[in-house]
Formats: sequence, structure tokens, C-alpha cells
Amino acid sequence: MRSARKMPLEEIAVTHAQNVVAVADRMNGILRKEFEETESGTVPDLGGTKWRYEFCIFEMFWFWWVAISPKFSEAGWTKPLVDAYQRACYEAFRRAGLIGETKEALREWEDDVEAKFLAYKEAYECELAEKIKEPQLHGLNVSGRGSVGRLLVHHVIRDGTPHWRLILLLNELGRNHLHGLVEMFNTLETDYCSPKSRWKFWK
Repeated sequence: MRSARKMPLEEIAVTHAQNVVAVADRMNGILRKEFEETESGTVPDLGGTKWRYEFCIFEMFWFWWVAISPKFSEAGWTKPLVDAYQRACYEAFRRAGLIGETKEALREWEDDVEAKFLAYKEAYECELAEKIKEPQLHGLNVSGRGSVGRLLVHHVIRDGTPHWRLILLLNELGRNHLHGLVEMFNTLETDYCSPKSRWKFWK
């Protein structure tokens, strides 16, 4: 593999970060139409600031999860990707009015993002392990218990049982976003790195 300097890592990260709020809002619009007549209490206020904030962090997680993969770490891509991505995401959140403009607001946001990322990482990796170990039982988990989607909703509504279909849709959106990122980086690897067969980033 060629040096990571050959790939415009910061440009890639910044481009994705600049669109994180717009992408999340677009996906959120689909969810709002889907659940506009659903009983309140089982679905968060999908138009509220708290939900937009949490949903954007959920979108951010998938880029971060790819960026910290062993392959990216070995290639020297992780730090430049993560640093540029989080700086640009902060600016996107700030412009969207989702966080304040003070240094204290920045520190609180950074701490919150780190905590949420680690929680989502644990949930997603447990989900992957369950699929491998007990695929039949995993398929029976229609409530999405322990999933990243369930965790996202829990950050907004603590009481009651969230709508099962919302959890499934959130998990599907997350997987689709992840697969899109993988395909994008595979294409970039072909363009910028030594010719060879595509590799899976998690190996």
C-alpha cells in the first residue's frame, strides 16, 4: 500500500463532516413521514433539537468506526481522518445551532461524542459477535434490544418502550451508511494505492 500521504485524507473527512447534518436531516425526514401518525411516547420528537443532535452523532459514528479499523490504523489513516472529521463536524454542529460556540461547549461536545462512540462501538461489536455465534437467536431479536438503534433512541426517551419498527429502521440506516463508506474507501484504495484486490477494512 502506498503512503497515506498519497490519499487526500483530510479532504475526504472534511467533505463528509460538512454534510453530516444535511444527511442526518434528510434521513430524519424519511423517518418523520414514516411515523407521523404513530402514538407519542414510543417515538421521539423527530423534529426536536435533541433528536437532531443525537441522530447526527449516530451518523458520525459510522465514519469513525471505519476510520479506527485495524487496516486504517496500520496504514496511518486513522489519526488524520478522525482529527479532520471531528473538527469539521464541530463546525457543522455549530452552524446548525446544535451546540454552542464557547470553548466549554466544545469540550462538552467532544466528551459526549467520545462517550457515545464507545457505547455504539460496544453495542455494534456485540451485535456482530451474536450474529456469528447464534445467528438464529439474533434473528429473533425483533425489538432490537442492545442494538445501536435502540441505544440511540434511549439517549432521547428514557421511559417506555420505543417503537420496534423505528429501531429496525435505524439499524438498517446505520448498516447502509456503513456499507456505503466501505465501498467509497474501497474505490479510493483502488485509485490511490497499489493495484491489488480489494480488502475488507475490518481484517
